[in-house]
Amino acid sequence: MPRLQILSLMQNKITFLNYSRTSGVEFPSLREIFLVNNLLTTVSITDFNGMKLLRTLDLSNNRLHSLEGQLRLSSLTDLKLSHNRFTELSCCGWNLSSLTNLNINNNTLQRLPTCMEDALPIVSYLNLVSNVLSNDDNVWDRLASLRQLTLLDLSYNRLTSMVWDNVTLSTRYIDLRNNPMKYLNIPMAIDGFNVDMGCTTIDQLEVSSRSFNDTLSEIYCIPIRCSWHACGMVVAVMLECEHISCTISNWAPGVEGLSVLSNIPNNVKYIRLRYLNITTLYSDLLDRVKLSNDETFQATIQHSPIQHAYLSSRTNISNMLLMDTNLSDIEIEPHNLKLEILSIMQSRLRRVPDSIKRLVVLQAFDIVQSLVDYVDLSLFCKLQHLQVLNLMQNKISFLNYSRSSGVEFPSLQVIYLAHNLLTTISMNDFNGMKLLNILDLSNNSLYSLEGQLRLSSLTELKLSHNRFTELSWCGWNLSSLTILNINNNTLQRLPTCMEDALPIVSYLSLVSNVLSNDDKIWDRLTNFNQLIVLDLSNNRLTSMVWNNVTLSTRYINLRNNPIKYLNITTPKDMFKVDTGCSKIEQLEVSRMSFNDTYTGMYCIPTRCSWNSELAQMECGKIVEECQTCA
Repeated sequence: MPRLQILSLMQNKITFLNYSRTSGVEFPSLREIFLVNNLLTTVSITDFNGMKLLRTLDLSNNRLHSLEGQLRLSSLTDLKLSHNRFTELSCCGWNLSSLTNLNINNNTLQRLPTCMEDALPIVSYLNLVSNVLSNDDNVWDRLASLRQLTLLDLSYNRLTSMVWDNVTLSTRYIDLRNNPMKYLNIPMAIDGFNVDMGCTTIDQLEVSSRSFNDTLSEIYCIPIRCSWHACGMVVAVMLECEHISCTISNWAPGVEGLSVLSNIPNNVKYIRLRYLNITTLYSDLLDRVKLSNDETFQATIQHSPIQHAYLSSRTNISNMLLMDTNLSDIEIEPHNLKLEILSIMQSRLRRVPDSIKRLVVLQAFDIVQSLVDYVDLSLFCKLQHLQVLNLMQNKISFLNYSRSSGVEFPSLQVIYLAHNLLTTISMNDFNGMKLLNILDLSNNSLYSLEGQLRLSSLTELKLSHNRFTELSWCGWNLSSLTILNINNNTLQRLPTCMEDALPIVSYLSLVSNVLSNDDKIWDRLTNFNQLIVLDLSNNRLTSMVWNNVTLSTRYINLRNNPIKYLNITTPKDMFKVDTGCSKIEQLEVSRMSFNDTYTGMYCIPTRCSWNSELAQMECGKIVEECQTCA
């Protein structure tokens, strides 16, 4: 394809790339490749070497753990490897002489890529946010050798010191936020050079007098504050209160003391702390706030280097949110009788803490956007008041449930496990949750469901964006289920025994599968007597014969199916069918409400209307090109 310049294959389910080379010029015009949001685990980087004009290569948001071969591509200027699973990278033998932008955010790199300095000599923007880089690799000596580096982002790593002996004329900005830094030495700070040290733990600063205040552009939330004339404590904590809510910003209790708490009114209900500069949080710290009648309050802590948290049994906090922290461990004292909601977002937690079962009045628990990879549901089974369990956007690959005697999950109503790495799951584990209404397993890598789900309380089940090719629900009992989503899988037929398992389903969405007419699909679907909305768009259906339109059915979506034949014998009032972007050649329908029934007939090769005088259908060919479905 000599004119192809852009190839975008984003947001698919690509697990493997193959390139069978041919003789002659390869990809003579290709400039950009986007493979974002797929399921790649490894890529032969050598395959791109023949693309002599390629400038942008985006492999972010996959599951890459290795790059095979050597990338030698002098045209490449932008390489994106963020949100993958790299623990190490080797660039030895690579030649990226024109590369200026490199993004490797959100991996688990322990050191800089080997031979990086030789492979990309003119890189100017280097982004390594949210890895686990430390000082063990001569990191600063290596980075200083990148002579054209302009912007360097190392926030959210594990760096403990910075010694920047060779600030080049090109370097303008280094971001070190949320690193456990203790020592910073910049002997040659030049004009226009800025370092962001927010939310670090710096004990010692050494910097030349030249442009000191400009160099350290962001020093909020650190335990030591300096100016050129004198070095010592500068109280920069800010307290803002309005009605029953207070916000404390840039507070370092170890340096600035606790006096700020005495200024909080005793009727406060909500306390928010931004850039709280501590690494260990004790809930007793906040309980020093004098409240009237020993009432409870809600606490939010954002953008803090907190690594450990301890929640006292005496706390007056009823609702706690920890967001954007370095939290890796949390301990809860027994007999906590106040905390009802605990939410942890954007942390480094890898396990649900065992002590969670000590929160005897807990109603909602969230760990979101963290690193949890394993969950034992038995931790929650005795929590009498727990209603919502939210574990979305982690890295959970396995669920375990070690059953115990007694009542299980007596109040649990909602479970969110979306956006994890589950491949299979035992549905039997949920059968003891007698009040469960919503179960969300979407956006995982599920290919099978083991066991039989028998849960008369369940009303909504979400299985979209997984890898199901088939499903069997024989022996299931979902007698109250009304909403079922199985979009974006590769189902070839409806789940076996679905009609018996969920008799009152009213909203059924099967968008973007590979359903065909081989399974008596329409006969099976007409068995759902309470079906209201049915979405089958983007499948492989070639015909629709709807002989039994129930009084309940209101809308069927058939867009983007290769349908050629449509037969609806008894359309009811208010019954709608969207057939846009199909290939209909033959329509059979009673005259009753014809024009209302076919609400979406755009982009089809045949257009029909009901001729009341002749009492028959009149159809004609549509020859104009359709842009909507292109």
